[in-house]
Amino acid sequence: MIDWNFPLNNEGSIEGLNDAGIETFQGEPTKSLAREVIQNSLDAGLDNDKPVEVEFKLHKLDHEYIPGLNSLKDTILKCKDYWDIEKTNKFFKEAHNIIDNGEIPVLEVSDFNTTGLIGADQDKMSNNWFNLIKGKGVSDKQTGAGGSFGIGKQAPFACSNIRTVFYCTKDINGTKAFQGVAELVTHLKNEKQTQGTGYFGVIDGNMPVLDFNEINSFYDRDITGTDIYILGFNDTKNWKKKIIRSIIENFFAAIYNEELTVKIADVLLSADNLADMIKKYIKEDDNSEYYADKYFESLISEDNHYFKEDDFEGLGKIELYLLSKKNFPKRVAMVRRTGMKIFDKGHFRTPLKFAGVFIAKGDGINEFLRKIEPPSHDKWEPQRHEDSSYADKMRSSIYDWINTKVKSISADQDAERVDVDGMSQFLPDDLMEFPIADEENQEAEGEFTDNPKMKSEPKKIEIETTITETASGSESEIDPNSEDGASGGLGDGGENGPGGRYDGDSGGDSGDDGGRTDSDDNDKPTIKNNPLKMINSNVFCLNRELGLYLASFTANRKGTGFLKINIAGEDTSDEAPIEMAKYYKSDKGKIKVSRSGKIGPFNIEDGENNILLKLDESIRCALEVDLYEN
Repeated sequence: MIDWNFPLNNEGSIEGLNDAGIETFQGEPTKSLAREVIQNSLDAGLDNDKPVEVEFKLHKLDHEYIPGLNSLKDTILKCKDYWDIEKTNKFFKEAHNIIDNGEIPVLEVSDFNTTGLIGADQDKMSNNWFNLIKGKGVSDKQTGAGGSFGIGKQAPFACSNIRTVFYCTKDINGTKAFQGVAELVTHLKNEKQTQGTGYFGVIDGNMPVLDFNEINSFYDRDITGTDIYILGFNDTKNWKKKIIRSIIENFFAAIYNEELTVKIADVLLSADNLADMIKKYIKEDDNSEYYADKYFESLISEDNHYFKEDDFEGLGKIELYLLSKKNFPKRVAMVRRTGMKIFDKGHFRTPLKFAGVFIAKGDGINEFLRKIEPPSHDKWEPQRHEDSSYADKMRSSIYDWINTKVKSISADQDAERVDVDGMSQFLPDDLMEFPIADEENQEAEGEFTDNPKMKSEPKKIEIETTITETASGSESEIDPNSEDGASGGLGDGGENGPGGRYDGDSGGDSGDDGGRTDSDDNDKPTIKNNPLKMINSNVFCLNRELGLYLASFTANRKGTGFLKINIAGEDTSDEAPIEMAKYYKSDKGKIKVSRSGKIGPFNIEDGENNILLKLDESIRCALEVDLYEN
């Protein structure tokens, strides 16, 4: 007999509506659907000389096209009656209304040049059909595969207002199969509790339908591959654009390499038109959520920088494409051999604006990375590996390799050396004549003694900045929407907070959180009603090779305080390794520094204060300056 069947739970667990797997994708279900189903299609590729093809089509089907619809409708009513929870009752009431309508929206996702789901005619575990239909926590995918029919297979259910999906396949052995799965809730059947998951097919054993004469010919399939039918599809208005953009963002590498083509209704995504589709759906839409246009340009540009290791750490080949441009997001797309982007890597300590694509191609590196991906396939987590220490070391090695390559192109991008309007308000009049200490002065002053580049005759410092930015500014010039906090080079600390950064192409960082607290630095103010605070600040890179910076700031009054210097990253900041600090153009000598980036205590004067800094690394980076009262 063929119909819906919800097995009894034998007085076991009661299953409610809040399925953890489905809830994972509820935030952006349509975009998640595209990512998850295409990943599985790529894993099942048949002919490597041809691209895997995936097609999305939206139907509105009459009731006659939905097998077992009356039985499903009765089950939905039983689910509603069994539960006295408002959310559950509301869901099943709406599900019942959808089925009662004359037509039901159904999204069909089909793939071609794939193996199909093998094993539908076998009553045994650990084949693709079993993993998809009945498996939970089961994986038997080959090395390098992107997914494992784990939590990702729940993404279609998050797109269904009746939590019901039909699967149809023809595998490489010629076996055809059809089966439905409904992820509902426990309810009563013959006065006994059921499981929440039910199956449409041969009731005896909950097996698939193998004889297609017993179902509507609409589902018949002559070509090897798999179809997924999502009943009660819940995003009928905006689905096309969401899926197109999700596919471009996550699979641009696979499409570019002619490993994948996707048709979404009447829109085709292929290697031939990828550039045009990126321009139309990503670049011209100017949506900061997506970086595919930057990544794609870094991949194909003649001006890009290409790096590779043929056998990285003994695990096979890795590649990296980098391109520097002023509007780029300082991100690298982390891509595995499947061609799917796993995540966007940020946190690069460089003022250079760039985008890049990292591709893990070797068998060993792919197998390693697959093991440390969570079910959502959106990060790498070493603790998931059986040897977490090894995994942490390996991930760090990958990141270090990428960081080294980014630094190498950063060093090649010589900054424009220009006289920027308004800089005089921050710098002393004769800064350009300020000599670097020679060897004799170093011994006398006890500074710069370990840098052989410094042991030479005095020379003038060149101020490094960019022609596109201004180092002057006022509070009115601060752009709160700037990635680095301000576009005018001047950071305002808000009412109580510090500010200021220099990153080679924008400066300033606004803060309005009232300043930080620190048990070592932040004692009670000496003037209760007028605490010492920073009015404005800036940091200039004087010489990148020598790691020399000038911190210029104005406080609201005289006092004694500390400066805290941090290297600013994309989303976080780290303590700057300060080797030396001294008053600029003063015989007061050096100021006490700590390895944690803290300078002081020292006397802070009315008006402009200028402190010369030297890092223990010869780099140019974004520095943030915070002021604390002693």
